[in-house]
Amino acid sequence: MSRTAAFGGKQNKFYELSDGSLGYALANLHYAAAKELGFGLTYIPKKAAIGGLEPLYKDLCSGAAGFAVASPFKTEILMLLDSVDDDARTIGACNLVVCDEGGFKGVNTDWASIHGLLKTRGFRPKNNDALVIGTGATARASLYALWRLGFTRMRLAGRSAPRAQSISNGLGFVMGADVIPVEYPGAISSLEMDRFDVVVNATPLGRNGEDPLLGRPLGPGLSIIDLVLTSTETPLVGRSAEVGRLVLRGVDVAKAEARLDVRAWTNLATSGNPLGVEERATKTG
Repeated sequence: MSRTAAFGGKQNKFYELSDGSLGYALANLHYAAAKELGFGLTYIPKKAAIGGLEPLYKDLCSGAAGFAVASPFKTEILMLLDSVDDDARTIGACNLVVCDEGGFKGVNTDWASIHGLLKTRGFRPKNNDALVIGTGATARASLYALWRLGFTRMRLAGRSAPRAQSISNGLGFVMGADVIPVEYPGAISSLEMDRFDVVVNATPLGRNGEDPLLGRPLGPGLSIIDLVLTSTETPLVGRSAEVGRLVLRGVDVAKAEARLDVRAWTNLATSGNPLGVEERATKTG
C-alpha cells in the first residue's frame, strides 16, 4: 500500500518542532525545497518548551505526515517514535520524522547533508584529523558524517568534559573511530591547526559575531564547515573565504537537508533508501 493510500488527506501536512529560536528559517527552506522538487506541502512551525515535547507531539500526530525536529529536541524525540533508522540510532539523534505504513519513523538528515555536500566536492581525509566544536546532536551528526567519509581520528572540543568523554566512549566506540575529547575554549590555543583537514563549528557561536576558533590562524588546506544558520556571514566564514578555503555555511547545509527532508516525506528517493546515500560503511577497528 502506498503512503498516500495509507494516510489519505494528511500526506502534505508537516510540522516543525523547535524552541522558536530560528524563527521561520526552516519553514522557508522546506517550502523552497518542495517548490524545487515540484511538491506542495503544508509546513507548520510549532514551538515547544523543554519538558513539553511529548504532549505537543502526541497531539499533532493524528494529523501529521511527518515532522522536522530542531534542537534541543533531537534526542528527546527518539523515545516517542515507533521506529528509528540505523544512522539516527547510532548518532543518538533524529531531526526528521516520516510517517509510513509502520507509523512514525525517525531519520537523521543532519549527517547526510554534510556528507553529501563534501562528497560532491571530492573532499577526502589527507591528514585523517578533524576538529569538531560542540557536543550536541549536530556535533554527533558531524562526527558521523566525517567517519562515513573515511575519518578515523577526530578531536571533539566541548565546554563539558564529561559530555565530550561520553560521546567519545559511545559514538566513537560504535564507529570504531578515535574520538579525542579536548577542553573548549582552553585547548583551542594549543592545537596545531596545520594538522586538521577540516574544522566543524557545531555550536551557535557566530550567530552574534563570535569566532569559535578565537582568531587562530587557519592552516593551509584547512576546510571549514560552519553550521550556524544565519542570514549574515559569520566571522569564521569570512576569514575562511578570504584565504580561499573550502567553506560550507550553515545555510548551504540547511538547504541540502531540506531537500533530503522533502524527498523522504514524499518518497521521491530510491525505495527503501529515502536519503539516497550509499550503504553503511564497514566499521573499522
